[in-house]
Amino acid sequence: MLSILQSIVLVFSILVFISALAIQLIYIVTRKQIAKVAPARRARLLFILVLLPVVLTLLSIGLGFAPSLLTLLGFPQEHCTIHCLLHSGDHIHLCLITPPKFIYSPSILAMFVALVMLALFNLYKILKEVIRSRILLAQFRCMSQYIDKQKYRCIHSSGMLAFSMGLFRPEVFISKGLKDKLSSEELTLVLAHERSHAHRKDLLKILAMKYLSIFFLPFISRRIESDMSLACEQVCDEFAAKTVKSRLLVAETILKLQKLVPLSLQQPVFASYFSEHHITRRILCLLNDAPSDEFSFKHSLLYTLLLSTGIFFAIKYDLAHQLLELLYNFLL
Repeated sequence: MLSILQSIVLVFSILVFISALAIQLIYIVTRKQIAKVAPARRARLLFILVLLPVVLTLLSIGLGFAPSLLTLLGFPQEHCTIHCLLHSGDHIHLCLITPPKFIYSPSILAMFVALVMLALFNLYKILKEVIRSRILLAQFRCMSQYIDKQKYRCIHSSGMLAFSMGLFRPEVFISKGLKDKLSSEELTLVLAHERSHAHRKDLLKILAMKYLSIFFLPFISRRIESDMSLACEQVCDEFAAKTVKSRLLVAETILKLQKLVPLSLQQPVFASYFSEHHITRRILCLLNDAPSDEFSFKHSLLYTLLLSTGIFFAIKYDLAHQLLELLYNFLL
């Protein structure tokens, strides 16, 4: 049992870092092209990019151990024929039936400890921010009044605040001081923008990205997070523009709030402020025509290729097992 667990952990460690490296290279090469994609699709694409290393690794492990797992379930598989050709004294066979021997290696132990420590450290940082934010959320609820007609909470404060807060059930907050400074149309679009964040659960996605990007280099992780933040803001700007039927009014309101909301405002990990991020790029996007989110031929071709590859390896799981085993033996 210990040898099987060691094999799975080692395969996961190897594959997740290889796939993360590949995804980072793809992101660096295609970042300018990704920036031209419509905001809604760009946000989905960036989220998928961060998920891919873990998802691909788990799928690869599942396919790699599929032959022996199916054999254990009563469906015998001839998955060991390649070992007759590759047989050698030190060849490691990834199998649940005849698992490899436990490898006593300081380097392997160090890699495992480093992976666990990295995951726990990032989990600690995120949980610390989440707890801090939940405390702030409780405080904001106590000092605010729920406006049932417009579905938001009005904070009894002269400060200039407009934000959404919460992970699974986000709420929209706006301060009385800011509300008094806005016209009815401006208030409508600010609320529409923040409700869009709440409906899409953008803060939960960004939090997930923060944790899953631990396998990325820090500067690339920050860039992806920044690009994701911009995409989410632009999606919500577009929703606000459709609500008030004026892209120019949204751009003007962003500029107005930028002057009103203090720049020193520090946001917790799951609060999204209306006018805080990427002001110039958001306004430039609003001054142009609304981006199209329709599927193009290139997107359809790409998704078809990815789906076909997935189906192929799902059918040819024995090939996936052999490739995974070859990689495992080569690296060890």
